[in-house]
Amino acid sequence: LFDHGCDSVSPVFVTVAFCCVLQLGVHPWVMFWCCMLSCVTFYCAHWQTYVSGKLKFGTFDCTEAQFFFIFVCLITIISPGFWTKTVCIKK
Repeated sequence: LFDHGCDSVSPVFVTVAFCCVLQLGVHPWVMFWCCMLSCVTFYCAHWQTYVSGKLKFGTFDCTEAQFFFIFVCLITIISPGFWTKTVCIKK
């Protein structure tokens, strides 16, 4: 039971860490909606599990999300200004 309680709280902390890595602290509403989206997604997945009796994962599940988060953290370690660069699109 303690493990499931920790699992239900951790999406908020992981999402806040991810938003900080992406330097979204200057946009508090974006951080808020990212946290809400992660909580709603977690809740809906477990509600579906409660109803159907099976927790279904797609092609992109927890392991891929962890690797993606590690990759984004490594990019930030190598080049912290990467997320604030302006991209020029020429027509």
